[in-house]
Amino acid sequence: YVRGADNGRRLAAFAAVFALGSPAILAATRGFSALWPVWCDAWSAPYWMTTAAAAVVLLGGMALIRTRGGAGRRLLVLGAAGVVGAIIFVLRGEACLAGPFAALDPLVRDTWYNNVPEGQPLWRQSRTFALYLAVPGVIGIAATCFAWRRDAVVARRAQWAVMLFLVTGAVLVSVFVGRAIAVAHAYALPGLAFAGMAILNHARAQRLLIKRFGITLLALFMAPTISGLVADIVVAAAKSDNAAPRPSRGGLLGCQKRAAYLPMTHMPTTRVFAQIDLASHLVLYSRHSVIATPHHRNSKAMALVYRGFMTPADRAERIVRATGATHLLFCGNSGETSQMIRGAPKGLAAVLRDGKTPGWLDPVYRDKRSKLVLYRVRPL
Repeated sequence: YVRGADNGRRLAAFAAVFALGSPAILAATRGFSALWPVWCDAWSAPYWMTTAAAAVVLLGGMALIRTRGGAGRRLLVLGAAGVVGAIIFVLRGEACLAGPFAALDPLVRDTWYNNVPEGQPLWRQSRTFALYLAVPGVIGIAATCFAWRRDAVVARRAQWAVMLFLVTGAVLVSVFVGRAIAVAHAYALPGLAFAGMAILNHARAQRLLIKRFGITLLALFMAPTISGLVADIVVAAAKSDNAAPRPSRGGLLGCQKRAAYLPMTHMPTTRVFAQIDLASHLVLYSRHSVIATPHHRNSKAMALVYRGFMTPADRAERIVRATGATHLLFCGNSGETSQMIRGAPKGLAAVLRDGKTPGWLDPVYRDKRSKLVLYRVRPL
């Protein structure tokens, strides 16, 4: 739009549909009551109100200047819309300025959230995993740049420039938040497809079979899963993963298998004081209830579970009993347990992992294939 006023109709249509459509979809899928609460981690009042206010200013400004004036006026209209949107966001969603997870209990943030790998920056991932994320993104940037420079249809090059801006920005974001790489890979697909077809066409033009075969193999690297997998294999083969170690999920996965919970399905329904990473599986595989699952909006209950496992065993009894739990579920071979012990070396989790049982607990079931243990809280 800044480059040319002829793009104004597309921008106006986008702004209008976004501003009107987002609250309409929210109301249709969640009910009208969902339009007003402030949820910093989901599309809610601060976001749709910001969008609507910015759209009103944008559409009004575009109507005023129409085709008069140059890029400066069009940029001014866009800037005014951004400023108004920012003001509305501050007024309606001030709590969200600190980020979507600012309301987390500090114990939950330190023990759980800050150790979720997909939410961490690239330099906190293992080197193998970092390359698995980054390599397809870098190839995607290169492929999109290739498409921008080599597309025979000159009129499309401006669109390729937009895609190059998007994929580069998305890859940069993923450097700071690992899960964002999925968006970067999606933005990279058009460029990867263009480059892949160019490589295949070049392969077909080769007379020697060995050259055709080799160049065709190169085209496979335009698939994010392939390039990421190859990078993973190369690094693993070189045994060069020297990044800061992350807790292994191998033991945890053993504690999350359905077979480990089968004996618990025959117990009378009760409340279990379970570790966060075990709780959702217990709910899935049985009829028992738990204190908290790994869902950040339940921060207070999550903090209660962590305090129970990280408090010395004699004082943890009071925390567990206060929840009304009749049983306690623990996995000694998990990253979550390691984080708890790192934060509280003398806490209940450390005692249980050492194989010791406090006097107020009785082990009633152990899974032989993992370190999953179910304890009964002794009646008073």
